[in-house]
Amino acid sequence: MASPVTKSIGIAKPPETVWSLLTTAELIADWYDGWNAVEYRRPGESIRVGSTFRLSRPGNSARCRVVLADPPHRLHWLEVADDGLAVSVEFSIGPDEVGGTVLTHTKTVLRHGAIAAPPTGMRHYR
Repeated sequence: MASPVTKSIGIAKPPETVWSLLTTAELIADWYDGWNAVEYRRPGESIRVGSTFRLSRPGNSARCRVVLADPPHRLHWLEVADDGLAVSVEFSIGPDEVGGTVLTHTKTVLRHGAIAAPPTGMRHYR
């Protein structure tokens, strides 16, 4: 297992707004890690514990399963790429001192085959 990589940013929106952005499946490919599209079974619904979705970009895709959702504080999913590489993706959300949000993202690469890939059969969003 690789060492986690953690980055934090300040966002001039309240935590609830940031949470809504993080958990709207159709929007994930717009902001997360260079993915071009997302497939999700329940259009219009927020992702929650147990939700599965697929992220894709040319030459690569990853199936994801949400393992923790604590609105509006923490979101955690496990991501398995086509080649079996597994990644733990975590977001922590907290208020800053001026009414905005501090968003902390932690990504940990796990060993290949460390977790099983979630099921397929989802709708495509771009």
